[in-house]
Amino acid sequence: MTGGSGYIGRALLPVLAEQGLRLSAQYRRGFVPVLANENVGFLEYEFADGRADLNLDGVDVVFHLAGIAHQDADAQAYQRVNVDAPLALAERAREAGVRRFVFVSSVKAEAAEHDALGGLTPVSEASSPYAQSKALAELGLQKLCRNSSLELVIVRPALVYSEHALGHLRWLRRWATWHLPTPPRGGGRSMIALDDLVRLLAQLVTVPIESPCLITATDGESYSTRRIHAAMCLALDRRPWLPSPPDFVWRSVCRLWDTVRGQESGGTWARMTADELYRNSGPESLGFRPSLNFEASLSVVVDAS
Repeated sequence: MTGGSGYIGRALLPVLAEQGLRLSAQYRRGFVPVLANENVGFLEYEFADGRADLNLDGVDVVFHLAGIAHQDADAQAYQRVNVDAPLALAERAREAGVRRFVFVSSVKAEAAEHDALGGLTPVSEASSPYAQSKALAELGLQKLCRNSSLELVIVRPALVYSEHALGHLRWLRRWATWHLPTPPRGGGRSMIALDDLVRLLAQLVTVPIESPCLITATDGESYSTRRIHAAMCLALDRRPWLPSPPDFVWRSVCRLWDTVRGQESGGTWARMTADELYRNSGPESLGFRPSLNFEASLSVVVDAS
């Protein structure tokens, strides 16, 4: 398993270890492995140059979770780490006789893939460099594994939530902690609990699949920024000190923030209010059902109307 030091990898590793599997987990420099299990070995390795010089002899399944996200990386870094490295690793897996290659992608690859012209071609700038890199990796892996004995599983998780979530959810947690006003109405996004995603990934070690297998994983609900904020306020026992201002005030504040950050004007407002919804595709055929929603993961009951 690559990405053993990442957000998903740290949660997946002990679950796989509990199954009695012999594991080898790659981690990045500066991470200190703490899992005490005689069946788990750790390897420090970096994918920054796009290579994957790992020994896969005797390996049955590869989980590739390593990558860069939630970072202001340049296009070349995304290409090397999120595209070149998984393709190089899959090539080594094919040569070593690995049975299955599980690539953890993102739902954001779906929109970027629609912009692709076919094969490993550049995609439009309408999608983020992160989404573009995931889409290109998916296309490359499908091409590489075509007419091959290497089974390919591509898992596209929606926004993954847990107590230690990153990105948008970490920002909203701080917003609730600081008693700031309730966010504006509108917008809906698909999400999935980290525990549910890990449970799904663990099933992929042995469950029969038809390659290539593409799985889009969500909990089936729609979460507005306001709904997420309300749940976090309850969980943290915080209340906004001021009422939510009118939309024109929010738009002005968002434009100011875009200017400060050097971002395209309107980007922050769009992230707060635009829909980003996806349908589950694939988990049901594997007998998988999500067991949590966001409020249940925080043990709160919310009326975000």
